[in-house]
Amino acid sequence: MHKDLIILILNALAYLLSFFFFYLSKRKLNVGLLVLLILVISHIGAIFYYNVLDILGVDLNITLLPFVYLYITTIMCLYPFLKRDGISAIDVRGNEKFIKYMSILIVLINIEPFFENIYLLFYSSGKDIGYIYEQRINGELDVYSFIGNKLLVASGYVKIFTTFVFFYSFIKKGFSKVLQFGLGIALINNLLIGINTGARGVILILLLLYLCCFLMMFSLFAKKIVDRFYKILLALSIPLIIFFSIITLGRYNSGTTNKSLEGWLLLYVSEGPIKFNNEMWNAEHNTNGDVNLCYLKKMLGLKTYTTYQERDEHYLAKNGRRVEVFYTFIGDFVSDFGLTMTFVLSFFLCLICMKLYKKSDKIPIDSFLFLLFIIHLYSVGFASNVYRAYSQQKSIFILLVIMMILAINRYNYLLRIKKEADGKP
Repeated sequence: MHKDLIILILNALAYLLSFFFFYLSKRKLNVGLLVLLILVISHIGAIFYYNVLDILGVDLNITLLPFVYLYITTIMCLYPFLKRDGISAIDVRGNEKFIKYMSILIVLINIEPFFENIYLLFYSSGKDIGYIYEQRINGELDVYSFIGNKLLVASGYVKIFTTFVFFYSFIKKGFSKVLQFGLGIALINNLLIGINTGARGVILILLLLYLCCFLMMFSLFAKKIVDRFYKILLALSIPLIIFFSIITLGRYNSGTTNKSLEGWLLLYVSEGPIKFNNEMWNAEHNTNGDVNLCYLKKMLGLKTYTTYQERDEHYLAKNGRRVEVFYTFIGDFVSDFGLTMTFVLSFFLCLICMKLYKKSDKIPIDSFLFLLFIIHLYSVGFASNVYRAYSQQKSIFILLVIMMILAINRYNYLLRIKKEADGKP
């Protein structure tokens, strides 16, 4: 057996054995195990993807050390979520009104785009979804109206908050059923964007966000609510699988890839580990924040690249290596910060998540949103840092603003309670 394949098999075994180790210690699936299971699938798939590339004559040189580094940093990041079963409560004190008014706003901005999406769902059913996707990516086609597009972008900026509030509505007594229904429409609306534009990644990213939030809050739901979610999931799984298959075949038939359909699918699932090992490890780590921090650099007035194309073209000319491919989320960090600083960053993320994710305490809503953002980043991290896109980084900034407002509201509430307890006016 070729040494590359031996290393790939050993690498996949490391993730597989880790999954069984943590699963046997818990005897149930938590959000960390969900992400680890995704990584197991990706790294096992890398064995088969290597064979696809080998048949195509791609020159590969797989070594052990990059995989050791990738495994250690990834497990370090995941450890707080692997260790934790669930949460005891979410502290929303001082934020009830903010949650209510934000929920109303989210529902309102999703009404018009929802009707556009329903129309497009039937209008596009006979269209070439691959063509629609390519034209939209190239900026030559926009299937939404000007207003619809603006409202959908606004909805996307608060998708993490929307996801949380929707699931929170099932544990909060007296939460408006109308708002709950509207928030559900908002979640579906975001999925319909992916279906109507042929963007499978959008569908997968959102489904993982919803699933991560559900698993993080699982211990808070009544059994009848969990049973209801399972029934809804079962009912939605069939149409989602159908749409996903239609999009996949349409995208494949409209593309120019020299890979088989099998190899093309493996590219999306398992390119990350191969690219990290074969390219990123020994590459120039000199993107200097252009991959992960382009929105921040733009705000600070620093030179950066806000579109995939200009960023890809610049670094391809500079280093002979594309940046807009899958290197895993660790690989994207390495591209900007180097190997040493990425290790430090992974350790820091581990510490801060361990600090926030305490079983005995109520988790403040702002801390929960941060944890949800982090685990969602990890869940799609088998491919890349999904939040490296300029628009996604803008959504992180908006999330941070929301978290700050929530933290200030809670602080003011606790301060007021303390003053009242001390008898002060």
